[in-house]
Amino acid sequence: MHVLKASSLVWSVSLIGIIIGVIQTRVLATQLGPEGIGLYGQCLALLAVLQMPIGNGLLNAAVRYVAASHVQHDYATTHRLIAHTQTLVLLTVAVLGGALLMTAPYLAAATLGSAEQGGLIVLLALGLPCAAAASTLQAFLRAFERIDYWAVASAVPLVLGLPLLVGLVLLFGLYGALLQISLLGLITATIGLLLYRRIPVVREGPLLALRLDRTILRQLLMFGGVHLVTSASFAGSFVVARSLVIHGQGLEAAGLYQVVLSISMQYLGIALFSLTVYWYPHISALAEDEAVIAATNLFLRVALFTITPLLVGVVLLRDILITLVYGPDFAAAAVLILWQAPGDYLRIISSILAVPILTGMQLRAYLLIGVGRDICFLSLFAVLLVNAGLIGGAVAICSSMY
Repeated sequence: MHVLKASSLVWSVSLIGIIIGVIQTRVLATQLGPEGIGLYGQCLALLAVLQMPIGNGLLNAAVRYVAASHVQHDYATTHRLIAHTQTLVLLTVAVLGGALLMTAPYLAAATLGSAEQGGLIVLLALGLPCAAAASTLQAFLRAFERIDYWAVASAVPLVLGLPLLVGLVLLFGLYGALLQISLLGLITATIGLLLYRRIPVVREGPLLALRLDRTILRQLLMFGGVHLVTSASFAGSFVVARSLVIHGQGLEAAGLYQVVLSISMQYLGIALFSLTVYWYPHISALAEDEAVIAATNLFLRVALFTITPLLVGVVLLRDILITLVYGPDFAAAAVLILWQAPGDYLRIISSILAVPILTGMQLRAYLLIGVGRDICFLSLFAVLLVNAGLIGGAVAICSSMY
């Protein structure tokens, strides 16, 4: 698929997601309030960490190797990679889900402030299989560069999920919001499966690997393991950061911090979503160094051309944006965006430039850069939060990116 067409599809889905996300956020802010938003954000962060072994480990490695083998028309290897990936995903979901159910009260006390919130952890455990199935199918659509299929499998559930969220939140509050995540994963997986089976090469391969190939297993675990560690370190640092805010500043402050992170993720998605969806598998399939450099530079120019005016607009209109989307109760979060934005801009640049390091198999360098950055962020966050409050936490992101 042509680069501009693929990028346009990804950005269109991103725009749909942002619009629907704004509406959903308004619904959640109105119904749950600052404390509920804080707990909801922490639950989302926990779910992101739980999905790291799959989405940022196994599936990231699978996309890299499936894309390369498919371009070389090595369909036998493609089939084995897919079967091994699906087997490992199934095993991982079983282990993580069981661990969550057994430790729900303790995990709730550590991350949500009270063991009484254990029911929220149970809901996350029950939603994990649906989310994993959806992520797996979407990853394979990306690996085959069927961005058109991926766009349908992503956009349709987003639209259907909005009325579902409204109804469930009105009925069950915070529990309904988490239940919507599970149902949305089920809808996404169903649509993704129907489209995935339309790819001819897929129908010829086995569903699971009954005997694991050591070479393929080593490829998936080594490459995926490095990306998993860096991704888990990044997401985990924000879980710890939220926990520090909850225990040190209270749930209301955690709600304000969630507002800033939520807005940040919306505009970062436009720049980095296309990196995950299209450019990463596209660059993974390139064999020549010159082609990799050219593709990376092209995406960097396109991303910065897109995100710079958007980021400036968010900073200038932050007061209006927060009041419109979240309501006047969250107005205190406006000043935090001013300190958060420079760090987000640097994050975009560093994320794009790191892709050739990963796809070029310079795994040790990629690992040291990613983990070192997050250790720096969390250390600065802990110190600055005590001395400067939430503004200090926002400054920590920018400082760590430098």
